[in-house]
Amino acid sequence: MVKSLILLLPIIGLILLNSNYTNADLIDEVSVNANTLKATTLSISIQNTIDNTQKPYIFNINKFQKGSLDATTIRIRNTGKEKTKYFLNINSIINNEVCQQPTLKILKDDKIIYSDKIINLNLEMSEINSNEKNDLIFLLSLNENINQNSPTPCEYQLNINTKINPQLNQGLFDSKKIASQIQIL
Repeated sequence: MVKSLILLLPIIGLILLNSNYTNADLIDEVSVNANTLKATTLSISIQNTIDNTQKPYIFNINKFQKGSLDATTIRIRNTGKEKTKYFLNINSIINNEVCQQPTLKILKDDKIIYSDKIINLNLEMSEINSNEKNDLIFLLSLNENINQNSPTPCEYQLNINTKINPQLNQGLFDSKKIASQIQIL
């Protein structure tokens, strides 16, 4: 009897495999109706304050010293169809004590929205609707005497990020990096 069962098992297995039906079949079905993915685009332009021509950097300053002031404007326009918020932060490429001294003020709609050391910038901007623009004025100043024998080059990188969580690069996001070069006396 055992020998006949052993002979029948492979035959029964072949019959079940050819019939496409076994007890191990798993069926998983998901339906998604009206699934829509929407994204938006921010257009960024940096303009000279005198003639409104565009430039590829925020600040490019030689001989920046106590009492110096430089200004530039940045226009951020939402050219997409969805409202979005964006984040501004600055990284110092050359990290030394001299490069931490400049002060940055950012104005939006005639109000100061940021006033602190340039390297402390970490700002969450309010949502910007489709076809709206934010005009930001960046004022860079140096209020402290720096006693040094030779000029110190400083490089900064402004990061403009659109994402749900600014610490994570997940989901839909975009990032624009804009350079600045300053030589501090």
